[in-house]
Amino acid sequence: MTSIERTAYPRFKRYFTDKELGEIYTPTKSEIAFAYSTTNGQSNILNLVVFLKAFQRLGYFPKIAEVPNSILNHVSGCLKLPTEIGLVYENSKTMYRHRTAIREYLKVNPFDKNARQ
Repeated sequence: MTSIERTAYPRFKRYFTDKELGEIYTPTKSEIAFAYSTTNGQSNILNLVVFLKAFQRLGYFPKIAEVPNSILNHVSGCLKLPTEIGLVYENSKTMYRHRTAIREYLKVNPFDKNARQ
C-alpha cells in the first residue's frame, strides 16, 4: 500500500528520521537570505521558512496546526532561533504576504480564473 505522503494529496508523515529532516527540511543559504530579505522579526522569519519548506514538499500550504513539531524544531535549530518561538501568525495579512512571496520565489502561480481557461 502506498504511504499517505506519496499520494496525489500528500500530507506530513507522523514521524521523521534525522536524515529526512536534514535532506528535506533544512533551508539552504539562499532560502535563509530570502527569508531575511522578505520579512522582519524572528517569529515571521521562522514562519516563512517553515511554510517555504512545507510548500516545496507538499505542493500546497498546510494549516498551521498540521505542521509537526519535529519540522518546526528542526528549522528553528537551523536558523539558530529560540525553540520557544511557535508557529503563529498574529496578523493574517502577514501570512498572505508570505504565501505570495513564497510563490514568487519558487516561480509558482496560484490556480485562479486565468488557469481555468
